[in-house]
Amino acid sequence: MRASSKMGIIMGLCLTATPVLAEEVLYCADTGATCFSWNSKSVASRTTFDNQRFTIKVVSDAKRIITLMAGASSLDQGEYDCNRPNLIVAPERLVCADASGTQPWVFYRNTYTHAFLAEPPTGKNADPNIMVAYGTCTKF
Repeated sequence: MRASSKMGIIMGLCLTATPVLAEEVLYCADTGATCFSWNSKSVASRTTFDNQRFTIKVVSDAKRIITLMAGASSLDQGEYDCNRPNLIVAPERLVCADASGTQPWVFYRNTYTHAFLAEPPTGKNADPNIMVAYGTCTKF
């Protein structure tokens, strides 16, 4: 087989594999977080919240898979739909939301803000916490 034929086959294999290799994974870590929680009388108080770590798989410009990490194992994973709401003022800002709309993320360059926005303390089954955190991401 000629060298040019071998090179053509190798380049063809590389081009075929490119979409798989192009998939980006980010490692993100909270650098600050705060939480509001309600007591049994529906009185809110500010409390600390543990910083968390995530991996974010960039599926496409409009889709992310965000996985909460604890040590080396994943605890929680969700699919997020993303968009760039204002391409003129902030073209680097990406806003992502899960299907429930209770866990939005806003990415800007290598930083982010994310929140857990449960309902207010109404009824017996209401989640009494609201959390807001921010942090930074690096490529894996």
